[in-house]
Amino acid sequence: MSSSQAGDTLFMYTDGVTEAMSPGGEAFGTARLEGLLADTAALPAEAMGRRIVATLDDYQAGTPFDVYHPAHPEKRT
Repeated sequence: MSSSQAGDTLFMYTDGVTEAMSPGGEAFGTARLEGLLADTAALPAEAMGRRIVATLDDYQAGTPFDVYHPAHPEKRT
């Protein structure tokens, strides 16, 4: 069992994030999401959310998508 502490970030998302497709038909995937979360971990929650959405938009490059926008990450205080 783990517990949250001040400064921890909880990131909730739907499968639409990992299943977002590139124009070439490749899913964004869990590994990319984990890397993106690691890259944005030090950002304020709002900036983290914007960066994740922008990265997914860029990845899809105009490919039609289902709603994937993640819940707003929230830092524990």
